[in-house]
Amino acid sequence: MLTLLVINVIIELTNINKHMNKYKQWYSNITERAKNRTLDSYTESHHIIPRSLGGSDEADNLVNLTAREHFICHWLLVKI
Repeated sequence: MLTLLVINVIIELTNINKHMNKYKQWYSNITERAKNRTLDSYTESHHIIPRSLGGSDEADNLVNLTAREHFICHWLLVKI
């Protein structure tokens, strides 16, 4: 019975990691795409690595995002 419980816990942790990787991938996709484009509309500056996690104000850590992308990135950071 204990072995079955351990196996279920391992499976659940594996599933959690798959979801975590999904959120990281979405975040990376948004920030990488933003590095290689110029927007003519309203943008918001976003720290790729948040300052609260040791990120800097250097240009290579900043991207310009639409308001919607910025909201989504912060939502994804909470999930990661």
